[in-house]
Amino acid sequence: FLNNIESHRETLRTMYLDEFILLFLLCLCGCSAIFTDFDLVRPWKGAWGSEGIIPYIKIDGQTSNGPNCSAAAAFGYSVAVIGDLDGNGVDDIVVGAIGEDAVENGDVMIGTGGIYVMFMSNNGSVIRHVHISHLENGGPRLIAADQFGYSVAALGDLDGDSIPDIAVGAPAIALSSVYVLYLKEDGTVKDYTLIRGVYGGGSNATTDFGNFTYTPNGPPISYGSRFGTAITALGDMDGDGVTELAVSSINSGGGLSK
Repeated sequence: FLNNIESHRETLRTMYLDEFILLFLLCLCGCSAIFTDFDLVRPWKGAWGSEGIIPYIKIDGQTSNGPNCSAAAAFGYSVAVIGDLDGNGVDDIVVGAIGEDAVENGDVMIGTGGIYVMFMSNNGSVIRHVHISHLENGGPRLIAADQFGYSVAALGDLDGDSIPDIAVGAPAIALSSVYVLYLKEDGTVKDYTLIRGVYGGGSNATTDFGNFTYTPNGPPISYGSRFGTAITALGDMDGDGVTELAVSSINSGGGLSK
C-alpha cells in the first residue's frame, strides 16, 4: 500500500464501515518518516461511494527544519509520539536513525545510531529538531554498532518535572542496552539511566571492559542477545505511580526470544 502513495491525498478504498476510522500512518523507509497527529478517514465518499482519503506529511532530509542525514542513517526506523515538550499544545515525536555513525578522537564508530526529537506544529510541519546521539545533547556514550534508536517509547513524566521522558533501545550484538532519557523542555537530555545487566553468566559475568565499566541494572545479557529490539510502556502495574517497561530480547537464551 505504502508503495502506491503518490500524492498528498491518496485515495484509500475501504470496506463498508459504519463509522469514521482513526489512522496513524508511518512510512519507515530510507531517510524519511510519514507523520500525522491524527487522520480521519471517511469510508463514504458521496452518497453511495466507498472511497476515503488519508492526508499525510513526509518528513525527511528535504523537509524544512527536518534532519540532515543520509539514506544510510535509516531515519524513521522507529517512531513514537512522546507528548508536548514545548508547551504549544501539539504532541511532539521522536524518530530513530540506527545507521548513523559517530566520531571520537578522530576515529569513526560505524552504526552507533541516534534519535531526533521533532517539535511539531498543528499542521504537521516541523518547527525544529534536536539530535541526540553519542555524547551529543546529553546523549550516552555509545560504541560502534550500538544501533541506538532501534526502538523508542514514550514513558510519560518519570521524574516529576512535567516534561515527557522516553526509552530508547540500543540492541547491539555485543553490549545491548536500553536507555531511559529524562528530557528537558528544549529536547536535550537532562540525565539518563542505563538498563543493562551483567555480561555473561556465572563466574564469567562481568561489567568491566577495560576502557569502560558500568553498574549492572537489568537482566543478564550475552553476545547476540539483542536486548532492546522492541520496547513499550505498560502503564503502572504495581501501583507505585511509575510506568513499567517491557523489553524484547530476540536472541536470549540459546536462540530463544524473550
